[in-house]
Amino acid sequence: MKKEHAIGILLGLAAIVVYGVVGIAVTAQGLDFPLVVGMTAVIYLTAGVVLGWTGHTVNWRLGLLISAPIMAVALFSMLFTGIFTRFLDRDVPIMITTLVAPCLGVLMGGRLNRFR
Repeated sequence: MKKEHAIGILLGLAAIVVYGVVGIAVTAQGLDFPLVVGMTAVIYLTAGVVLGWTGHTVNWRLGLLISAPIMAVALFSMLFTGIFTRFLDRDVPIMITTLVAPCLGVLMGGRLNRFR
């Protein structure tokens, strides 16, 4: 396993922790769901930029490594709870966001790395 792959998975796990803390705060405040998706995008975009900025190889596939842990959590959640309608309403938009945002972040971080 390359160093960038391990860092990507660790950043994905760290993003889950940050997402959990932010999710608790958002639930307590009763904020709207689009704001939750936006905060998720910012968290995962930031993780992608960090990986792209520090990595030697810049590839959008590294963003998939960041989103892999949350994908596993969401799929296991649906599998074990069996609430498919909630999965479609709440989890699918977040899963799409966590797939796209880190990939874009890695590419942005790679561009920032060139200016360093």
